[in-house]
Amino acid sequence: MKYKFITDNLVRILIGIALLLAAWWLVATLTGGKRAKVEAKLNGNIAGAALDSGRDAVNTVGQQQGSEAAVDALGRDNAAAIRNAPGASATVAPEASRAGITAICKRASARSDPKCARP
Repeated sequence: MKYKFITDNLVRILIGIALLLAAWWLVATLTGGKRAKVEAKLNGNIAGAALDSGRDAVNTVGQQQGSEAAVDALGRDNAAAIRNAPGASATVAPEASRAGITAICKRASARSDPKCARP
């Protein structure tokens, strides 16, 4: 009789532990799946944001280069118009000539011109 009491209680304890472990496993499985879905969605959103940011950076650089090219083209057109204007070959005071050349040489499009070389 004494052993029956111990074995019955031992069986109940083992069944209780098994039920607790099964409940813990079920909760962990259900919440782990949700967590994985949330993490996957978050990682997807992070990757999407990184792609969008990179795309914006490329577009910004491209627009900047386009703007600089337009400014340089305008500078070259203006310089050609000044050089080809009637009276462009007339004598100008050296200070005024140097100031004009200095202003033109500040543009990226004219920096490679030999007149822009500094002594």
